[in-house]
Amino acid sequence: MGHATHFLQRLQRSTAAQAERALQLYNNPALVEQILDQLHLDESVDRMVWSLDEHDQGPYLLLTREGGFVTCLAKNMAIEGLYIVNYSRLIALWEKAQSRLEKLQHVREWQEQTGNSWQDLLSMMTAKGDDLSREMFQRLVALQPVLRVQMLSQLLQRFEELLQLQPSLTTSLQSSRDSSQDLYRHYWNDVWSMSHLSTLLVHEGHAGLGELQEFFTLLQEQAPSEGPTEVLVLGQPTSLFWPSFRQGLVPIALRAIWGMGRLGKPLVAPLKHHLQVMDSFLTWNMSFLGLSCIALRHNKLQKEIAKTLYSQMTKPASLAMLQQWNVPEGALAFTLALVQGESVPKAQLRQQFQTTAMGMLQGHELPEDFQCSQATDIPEDLACSLVCNASGNWIKEPGELMRMTSLLPWLAQVEAPQLYLPESFIASLSAAWNVNSAVELLETHQSYYGSGAPQTVRKEPRVGRNDPCPCGSGKKYKKCCMRTSS
Repeated sequence: MGHATHFLQRLQRSTAAQAERALQLYNNPALVEQILDQLHLDESVDRMVWSLDEHDQGPYLLLTREGGFVTCLAKNMAIEGLYIVNYSRLIALWEKAQSRLEKLQHVREWQEQTGNSWQDLLSMMTAKGDDLSREMFQRLVALQPVLRVQMLSQLLQRFEELLQLQPSLTTSLQSSRDSSQDLYRHYWNDVWSMSHLSTLLVHEGHAGLGELQEFFTLLQEQAPSEGPTEVLVLGQPTSLFWPSFRQGLVPIALRAIWGMGRLGKPLVAPLKHHLQVMDSFLTWNMSFLGLSCIALRHNKLQKEIAKTLYSQMTKPASLAMLQQWNVPEGALAFTLALVQGESVPKAQLRQQFQTTAMGMLQGHELPEDFQCSQATDIPEDLACSLVCNASGNWIKEPGELMRMTSLLPWLAQVEAPQLYLPESFIASLSAAWNVNSAVELLETHQSYYGSGAPQTVRKEPRVGRNDPCPCGSGKKYKKCCMRTSS
């Protein structure tokens, strides 16, 4: 008896509705692949069962970890020792997988219409710089599940290019800028490209982090003891945001804050550490705002984070450092109150965002389908997106922290595409690129870092995947703390 015949015969153990559900999966390998991608199975899992019964009493589909269908287990048959996906979870994963496939189909249709490949789409993303639209970002979102590693590789490449460009561009600051315009534009686009890529990599939260962690580990093994790759590859998810956050541009920093809020728990420990060290304005700001966004997005973590922030930020030594860094007292007080659960002045914030957005729109030819005669006509979500994308540099102007903290409640609840403006508004508001934008960014970066390059971080001795875990549990590292950190 053939394997397929055996499996189909065993479906007689199920009801007609259950058999139809099983056949939908059996006949759609792409759907099964997308469901498996969301399960993040441990290496020890060889086989699993998926419940076809809403009461989780059977029948069950028995599958290999690769998605091969083995058999259908009847009601009340033994499933002890097998990885179990209950019915409600299977349906949730199924719906999400179906949504992914629909998005991928839209991208395929777009590729057929335009003749562009996914490599072309990533190149277009880089070329757009700060003019990437919501519509193009959504096309990239559809590709993320199948291109995570490629996107992370692109992020690393952009960061290394940035570090290589900085010395020559720093020299040209003292000479003619005209001859270096192409390099400045390349530098500017790389900065924004890193932000787009890090946002794409985490837009689904934990999905795919295990795969990225494996890639980080591989790069750690291949990286030299010192160098630009090592600065980024620290084996922590915070490494995804640091290269773009450290540039100082407000819209980019806000996307990084959103990303930290989206990831949540895996970032709490490293961000707490950086917050307590208080060694620089940059790391403090990333840690403080990142933890705040996590607390607002993840209710289970709010009390823990609120306690950490309040105890750390009210210490005399911390207050002295914040004063030295010119951190606005209002931004600090507002954020601490927010994280501790105090009510948000929603109406006041909405009016503030709408007024700011109205000022940004004045003097521009707006989309034909957008009617706006006064600030209150602007939808709140659009107003927040406009404020989020307004230019500014928080390293050069610490007062920008007021804007960044006021957007925290919005950042904690929106999805990634809302961080970008619709294409029609990009066309209305964008101006011709000016080399001075990149020059000012580089000058601010140079004045803060001095040499224009970050200090090399030396790695601690690396623990191998199969080495004993340093926590002393007696287990292998991959079966213990490596799994927790991933």
